[in-house]
Amino acid sequence: MRIFAPDFSENFRCLGGVCPDNCCRQGWQIDIDEAHLAQYRALPGELGERVRAAITQDGLKMERGVCALLDEDGLCPIVKALGEDGLCRICHTHPRFIEQYGGVREIHYSLSCPEAARLSLARSEPISFTETVTDEPITEPNEIDPDEYLALMQLRKFAIQLMQQRRIPIRDRLALLISFSVKVQRLLDGKRYGSIKPLCRLYKSADYRRRILTRYRRIRKRGASFLPDITLLRTPNALTKEFPRFLQKAVFTRNESTPFDRENEVNLEHLTVLWLAHYIPKAVNDGNAATKIRFAAYLTLCARRLCVCTGEEIAHISGLLAKEIEHNSETVSLFYKTFENPFWAKHMIAQLEE
Repeated sequence: MRIFAPDFSENFRCLGGVCPDNCCRQGWQIDIDEAHLAQYRALPGELGERVRAAITQDGLKMERGVCALLDEDGLCPIVKALGEDGLCRICHTHPRFIEQYGGVREIHYSLSCPEAARLSLARSEPISFTETVTDEPITEPNEIDPDEYLALMQLRKFAIQLMQQRRIPIRDRLALLISFSVKVQRLLDGKRYGSIKPLCRLYKSADYRRRILTRYRRIRKRGASFLPDITLLRTPNALTKEFPRFLQKAVFTRNESTPFDRENEVNLEHLTVLWLAHYIPKAVNDGNAATKIRFAAYLTLCARRLCVCTGEEIAHISGLLAKEIEHNSETVSLFYKTFENPFWAKHMIAQLEE
């Protein structure tokens, strides 16, 4: 088995009781996998009675949005007694997203976790990714198209490299990324996988990049309203009170993003890289890498705009976006569907004003 993960993976540790935004207090539904359910039902003594009393048909019981098992010190009694291996799968893996692509297991981190956000953003060096090989056997059937998968890995590598070209202003990098999503999708649709490498090579040319940016100059000069983005972000079941309030503030605040972009180029780069790394491989499921690239760019642009309009730190806003969107697969799928519309490519480029 090959394991793909960001370079800070080994440094991640749950903050437990000192976490400023404890995931056990979010009111999320906590499903219990069958193996741990059987273990919990067999637990002896007072702990066993307490755990069984907290189990419902929907998973672990929530009391006013807090896991019924959580102690006053913010720690889980299961971890205290059994260690982290005693946690059910969903608690043990959070805030990780674990994806399986044949013989490759990818591990990504949600910025909804403050410690994951800190490790991701409190750095100046570019984020890199490690690949390690383990002796773990491959047990899941490999149903992905190997040619398509390799093409996606190739374009992901280039997209990340493009976003880490620090000699190019961040807004130009994002515009080039969105442009790249349009062109590379045409190749994927035609199964012209061999043409992806030449396209990446073309985008490495300074002259070609200049022509692309010149072509989009008129779109960028006219700017774009943030209202379509707010419409997409508004959900009937917002998980926090802050998020709808910040969206409302973004409607009535001018988007003076140039100083913010200059001060936060590295953080905006990190955000986009993390989201690209996570979402591009998912195109093996539907063949549409463009929607995944646009989704990554969209999340970054929304974080940028909300920070400008609210004055909040980028780690906090990015965490809210992740919390409201990333943990609901149906919501993410709706975003993919929405970004199939070519309108969004031009709309996002228009937000990257000259």
